[in-house]
Amino acid sequence: METGDANFNTFETTIRVLGGLLSAYGLTGHDKLYLDRAIELANRVPDPDLPFLVSTAEVSTLQLEFRYLAYLTEEESYWEKVEADMKTIKEHRMPHGLASIYLHAQTGQFVPSAIQLGPRGVSYYEYLLKQYIQTNQTENVYREMYDDAMNAVHGNLISKSPYLRMTYTSELIPERHGDGQLSWQLLPKQDHLVCFFGGSLMLGATITGAAVIPVSISP
Repeated sequence: METGDANFNTFETTIRVLGGLLSAYGLTGHDKLYLDRAIELANRVPDPDLPFLVSTAEVSTLQLEFRYLAYLTEEESYWEKVEADMKTIKEHRMPHGLASIYLHAQTGQFVPSAIQLGPRGVSYYEYLLKQYIQTNQTENVYREMYDDAMNAVHGNLISKSPYLRMTYTSELIPERHGDGQLSWQLLPKQDHLVCFFGGSLMLGATITGAAVIPVSISP
């Protein structure tokens, strides 16, 4: 079988391949083969597909795997690089606390693009909570960013159907007007990737505290 170089999605490669190798390393009682392959892969993650824009999920869904790799190898550079992404996102917080699905690759600023809990945005919110959990709930910056994001979601993206009053999440779509002003249109759309959100909220309620006590915990 022939092999060769190719371009692969950084996000998908990290969560599936790098995460899988690190999991295999732990599950096999620390078989060095898997750690060596994880290190080799982690050193090759640049993504040239979007030279001017990066997906929010792409840069904010690397932290769990790279932090764990830094822990296993005692090589802090793995963690420092992905931590810099989170610092940039925090510094460029949008006024409403939500994150659009694209950032400028050079400035790190959010660009006018859809705000959604689906593709290119979904994992950002998930990993805010999981980074707080992974650091044994000691890195309060992730707790603060998670709380801020969830308040923004509840304040801006939660809608109810007009008759049955069923709760669902919407999307915010940017609209540029002739005078150069930007406004946001609420779109009643929820795709399949948003199905994760209920479980993420439940995990957040049990870890960070819920507004209503006691919390209903599933089996």
